[in-house]
Amino acid sequence: MASMNPVAAIVQPTAVKPAAYVGLASALCVLSAGLVSLRCWTNFNHMGKLHVDDYLSVLAFLFLIWNTVAFALLFEMLNSNPDDVTITHLTRLVAVGIASGNGAIYSAKLPLLFMLMRTFGIKKWLRWTCLFLIIFGTLGGVISLLYAGIACSPNLHEPTAPFLVSCVDALTDATVARGSLSLAIDVIVFILPLPIIVNLKMPLRKKIGLAFAFATGLLAIAASALCLYFQEAQSGGSSNNFANALLVSTVESSVVLMVSCTPGIHLFWTKYMGSLRTRLGITTTLNKSKLSDSNMGGTVTSKDGIQVRTDQYVELEDRAGLVKPTYEARALSVKQYV
Repeated sequence: MASMNPVAAIVQPTAVKPAAYVGLASALCVLSAGLVSLRCWTNFNHMGKLHVDDYLSVLAFLFLIWNTVAFALLFEMLNSNPDDVTITHLTRLVAVGIASGNGAIYSAKLPLLFMLMRTFGIKKWLRWTCLFLIIFGTLGGVISLLYAGIACSPNLHEPTAPFLVSCVDALTDATVARGSLSLAIDVIVFILPLPIIVNLKMPLRKKIGLAFAFATGLLAIAASALCLYFQEAQSGGSSNNFANALLVSTVESSVVLMVSCTPGIHLFWTKYMGSLRTRLGITTTLNKSKLSDSNMGGTVTSKDGIQVRTDQYVELEDRAGLVKPTYEARALSVKQYV
């Protein structure tokens, strides 16, 4: 009987239907694909090459696709007939979902972390902080994956009702730990560039635009916090709790990936969309400000005394030398930026 089937406690119709999840997740994937493509096209045309963070954004998008497919299968299973679902199939699909979810969330953070190192890497403290977050996040993702994967592996346990209960408990613990770590990383990444941006001596308009590009990280923080809330609610063990956690996890991965593309979108808007802004009539004041900056030969100066013209983007890299200090700023390339 279905009432005696332990799977029936989990496999029940959800408020969010599989078709609704597939539709929303597909829309997020399409939007993410567009922003990643725009980011890569803009950076390639701007610098003549793609950077590590650009390639990582493509990798993160592939993980997002894998995660979407795995979660769509989980949605279908939750809304199927419990008598047609075995404990072995259920736990194996849960293990795949954990792997794809961890991969999607943490890979989405890598492009932003590597971009921060590339842009502000001259600051040694920022470089080491980003490296720490990359290593710490990777270890956290691997450990939570192994914990839930081993606990939910039907190859290592007898597929019984107690095994299913222990799998659900392990799944909740792993996803809550993953969500907490993800939220902490998002908060730190949001704070990291703010001291550097504040100390730049540049026109207020440009400082606000640069700060806004990074302030979109608040969206990633909100998505992570919401995802953590629903992941903790999984402890209730109902199908709706699982479905909500799956949906919000997909939203978090896509939002973080799209936020990592914001600096590239800002560059595209300022460099390549001038004619559109003119047609929209929103550049009259901005163009006058840019002309004034160009005529006066304005510069952007950090508190360390590094000066850069305000109409140029200079990427800096540390260079080691035998006589000169280990960390010496070197201009790699100069391109139009703002």
